[in-house]
Amino acid sequence: MLYDNGAPVVKSKGGPITCGMLVPAAQVEVVDNWHTTGMRGTGSSDYRVKDLFVPERFLFNLRPPARREGVLWRRATNFLPKVSGVPLGAARAAIDHVVEIMQTKVEMPSGRLYKNQARIQSAIADAEMMLGAARAYVFSAMDREWGRLERDEQPTIRERADAWLSRVNATQSARDIIRMLYDAVGSAAIYSERTMLDRALRDAETFCQHLVMQRKSLEMIGGMLLGADAPLLPYV
Repeated sequence: MLYDNGAPVVKSKGGPITCGMLVPAAQVEVVDNWHTTGMRGTGSSDYRVKDLFVPERFLFNLRPPARREGVLWRRATNFLPKVSGVPLGAARAAIDHVVEIMQTKVEMPSGRLYKNQARIQSAIADAEMMLGAARAYVFSAMDREWGRLERDEQPTIRERADAWLSRVNATQSARDIIRMLYDAVGSAAIYSERTMLDRALRDAETFCQHLVMQRKSLEMIGGMLLGADAPLLPYV
């Protein structure tokens, strides 16, 4: 957030002005506080800087026109679609993992293979159905938005909403899929060294709290679709 004489600088509609800055790593102190339930590998620690001057050419703002030519640079938020790959990939890996372990997992005391049980078969089918729908929504929204940018036009409200909603849906669906498979596997899922589902579930709970993946953002997107009197965030 930008400040002037200790007060936030605000836009004409009242929202704060924000921007990103690139600075040499040597001038940044990393605060080791990324001790999280999941997604620990991202290393998303806080940081602090002090008395640091940043030249304008190293500022990144989501509002001004891009400084490069090409479709990729026609909308500053074109970096956001990639986040869908995390939940979609996590769900895909969880399904594949459960299918693999069910080939040899035996139910006791019946001695039947899990893969021959109706509840396991239904769980896998449900998971594939949910993942396929979530993935299709993401790619459909991305395709329409990209096509608009190829024509050197800005996406419509509907297209912007779909792009955002498809990401939230992918994230929430991935968590539902992983939870469902966790329950299907049963007690073996709680052992972190036996299956990857414990880690997958913790990762899912964590990425569902990300700013661009939280359910609370649905309120904002619903306001856009309704034409409500609500401020639009710069990255939608």
